[in-house]
Amino acid sequence: MILIVQLFSVLGTLTLIWAFIFWWRRRRHTRERFAFTGATACFSLAVWFLGSLTFNYSPLYLLASGIKDLLMETRFSEYINLENINVVNQELTPFQAVFFFVMVLVTYIWFYAIFVRWSGMKSKAQMQEENLYAKPDLYKDIASVLSYKDEVRNKLKPGKTSNKKQFEMLIGDIHTTPWNENIKNMWTLVNQNHKFKGIYDTKLKCWWGEDTVSNDAVVLICLNEQPSLNIMEDVISTFFERNVTFPEKRFKIFCVLIDNEIINVNISNSNNKIELIKEKTLLDSLVDFSNYRLDIKHRVNNRIIPSFNRSIEDVYTESLVKADIYSPEIPVEKGFVDQIKSGEDASCVV
Repeated sequence: MILIVQLFSVLGTLTLIWAFIFWWRRRRHTRERFAFTGATACFSLAVWFLGSLTFNYSPLYLLASGIKDLLMETRFSEYINLENINVVNQELTPFQAVFFFVMVLVTYIWFYAIFVRWSGMKSKAQMQEENLYAKPDLYKDIASVLSYKDEVRNKLKPGKTSNKKQFEMLIGDIHTTPWNENIKNMWTLVNQNHKFKGIYDTKLKCWWGEDTVSNDAVVLICLNEQPSLNIMEDVISTFFERNVTFPEKRFKIFCVLIDNEIINVNISNSNNKIELIKEKTLLDSLVDFSNYRLDIKHRVNNRIIPSFNRSIEDVYTESLVKADIYSPEIPVEKGFVDQIKSGEDASCVV
């Protein structure tokens, strides 16, 4: 058991140094690499501290003995006589315990503060999160580093830089509402009879609400990834668990996707409803331009200009010089001359 604590003491020291290097040279390293090394360092320091308290050993003794034991197993022992190096065993004093605890606590605070406000190189995955205004997820970053899937590994590569900061400086502060909040706000604008209460269900990625007209349950799923039927099944099973006392209660499930392909969903009960909607479709339904287009059409086709006693459609003539204005073969004057020779009103030429 003491050997495990010694290994974690060495591991914590090395990973803490690497995490500091990643932060110091953050312009060359992504947040995911810092998250993995920093989290490993924090965990190792915690095991190191608890091992010191358990065995009543000085932290420096555990570290020094751990380094010596590791070097003994390598080829360094052929060049350095490590057996003559004695590591003095010291008991853990109250001052050392308090000092070591404060050091571990400060390391935790420093690591998390740097992680949530990462100002270094950004990976493709981090840029995608920022576009959706999602909060940094430590567990997700660590899992992506340990993942063996090519799709996940490709997202760890550095993304292309943009002029977003300069744009924000020009227009001022922009909204930083998470994507699921925006979807809920847009949905309630279009469907004012749908009311959502409570907080966002991060496990099922949905909002739970109710239709105030029909009293049906309404579930708004917000997906920023490829949809899966398993998500629908989990939502439906959770709905029935919540409404055990009302088994006849109907539900409406609306799933909003970013730009994924719409999948077919089979519903066994015709009283219930499951509908998949793209975010672009939801955005288009927020504003109705039909009245605006009808008004423009009326102004062009029907409204009479008093000075001409004609409509815009009657006096409009397609430009004769358009893109040909830059061609030496068709000068600007030629268009007006041809128009006059043909007996048409040159004032109608734009």
